[in-house]
This record gives sequence, C-alpha cells and structure tokens, in this order.
Amino acid sequence: MEDEFDPYYEWLGIPRRDQPPNWYRLLGIELFEPNQNVIERAADRQMGHLRTFQTGPRSADSQRLLNEVSAARIGLLSTDRKSKYDAQLREAVQGPRREVPDPPHHIPPPPPPAATRVSPPPPPRGRHNDEPPRPSLPEAVDGAARVRRIPRLRRVRRRRVSAWRQPATWAVLLLLLAFVALIVLGGMLVLREPDRGMLPGPPADRTGGAPR
Repeated sequence: MEDEFDPYYEWLGIPRRDQPPNWYRLLGIELFEPNQNVIERAADRQMGHLRTFQTGPRSADSQRLLNEVSAARIGLLSTDRKSKYDAQLREAVQGPRREVPDPPHHIPPPPPPAATRVSPPPPPRGRHNDEPPRPSLPEAVDGAARVRRIPRLRRVRRRRVSAWRQPATWAVLLLLLAFVALIVLGGMLVLREPDRGMLPGPPADRTGGAPR
C-alpha cells in the first residue's frame, strides 16, 4: 500500500499527469512568473508546509520534496538560470519549432476589365416629348410676373374704352348738353328784356288835348 502514496498529489496537489512538476508548478505559481517576491514567498510557503511531515513516517518523502523546492527557489531567483530554464521550458511546452514555409511568389492580380461605355437611356415616350425645356425657378417666376402684368393692363384699357361705349354715358352727356343749352337760351332772353323796356314811346301831349 505504500507504493500507492503520492507525496506530490497528497501534499502539494500535483496530479500524476503534471509529474515530474516544473519549478513553477512545484511552487504553485503561474508559469514564467517574473516577480521575485512572489517566487520567494511561494517557496517559503511550500517548504513550511513540507516540514510538518519531517517527523512522521513520510520523513524521507518530505525531505526529498524540500530539496526540490529549495532547488526551484534558488534557480528562479537567479536571473541567468531562470532565463535558461524558461527557454528550455518554453521549448518543451510549445514543442519543436516548425519551419514556416516561404510564402508563394506574389502573383499580380489580373487587370480590371475595360470600362464599357454606357449610353444614356432614351427619354420616355409620351405626349410631352415636344414640350420645350422648363425654365429655371428665377426665370419661371419672372415670366409668370410678366404674364400677370400684361392681362391686368389690358383689362384696365378695356374698362376705360368700354366706359365710353355704354349708352348710359351718352345719355348723361346729352342731358348735360341740353341743360347747358337751356341755360344759354334763358340768359339770352333775360338780356333782351331790358332792351325792350328802354325803347322810346310816343310823345306825350303837354297841352292836355287829345292827340291828333
């Protein structure tokens, strides 16, 4: 039954698939941990935990793991040894470096097709094809204003001309002329009346006798 005891798994929680553990796994820290304070404290924690088993029946296993943790601590706190160990560990984790094949020769893309000339679409067929082009907005406004002014002048002229052609106008004129004629005739009669009163009469008989 002693052969079934696994100190890595029982004391440090490292399963068989991760054995033998690397230095980072043995200390229980992240892979390629750069912080030396984290490495040192993790090593002290693991060594303090393993020392609790030195006095028991597994003292030999405890001492063996203490030596491994101490070696991991010394190696990771050394800059040179850590850099070499990290390079070996990366190669072991990532596998052998594969040669990347050269990229294929650049093949220029085919030239774009020649642009085909597109003729404008024919005008739509309808009864409005013969109509002249519509003027722009300023021209249309100016033309509309002129069209509105011309009929207005014509209407005023028609009103002035048609006023003289109405029968009522001629009747009023005739009445005025007749009234003026009456005034003129009356004036002439009035002027003739004093002349008649001033004509000389027959001489009076101063003797008192009857006239001969």
